[in-house]
Amino acid sequence: MNTTLLRRSHAMVLGAALLVMAGCTGTSKPSTFYLLKTLPESEAGVPVQGGVSVAVGPISLPAYLDRLPMAASGDGHVLSVDEFHRWAEPLKDGISRVLAENLAILLKTANVYVHPHRRGVPIDYQVEIAVSRFIADVDGAAAFVAYWSIVGGDGQTVLSRNRSSLAERAASREPGAVVAAQNKVLQDLSREIASEIRKLQQKK
Repeated sequence: MNTTLLRRSHAMVLGAALLVMAGCTGTSKPSTFYLLKTLPESEAGVPVQGGVSVAVGPISLPAYLDRLPMAASGDGHVLSVDEFHRWAEPLKDGISRVLAENLAILLKTANVYVHPHRRGVPIDYQVEIAVSRFIADVDGAAAFVAYWSIVGGDGQTVLSRNRSSLAERAASREPGAVVAAQNKVLQDLSREIASEIRKLQQKK
């Protein structure tokens, strides 16, 4: 094959490849992104007497949840990962952000920070959370299991290894409905933590 024919052959192959790539791109399904939301301001509680400052974190997640594509439980031991329905931010960041904002609303204080917070900021309580489950099952029910502790400003643990096991059935199996159920579960956890902080503050 002479040089001219060889160049034409390469050009034809490259052109065909580009057409295939263009066809794949044109028909690819767009991703949908989801964001956890905070409680409405209408749920603001009574300010804690004397005020209170709280740091949220560190928060740990199991590796199977530490991803942007949303995961769901399948049959048996199967984990379903949906590349087209994704978290808009790392899930750990989303949980930290929402819990911090929820606690600020429930405790009616502006002094709530996400770990790691700036050094020198006085903290009354630090909430450390180890999430072991935050996923929907095959029926669309959102399940959440976490172990959390509260550390006082002096570095001493004042509430150790509290276990929260929460669940909320989604209105449907659609990802948006599942996220709404997961959001509700985080609201319930926020109320549990806020209640314990109020009790601790009242004992002072």
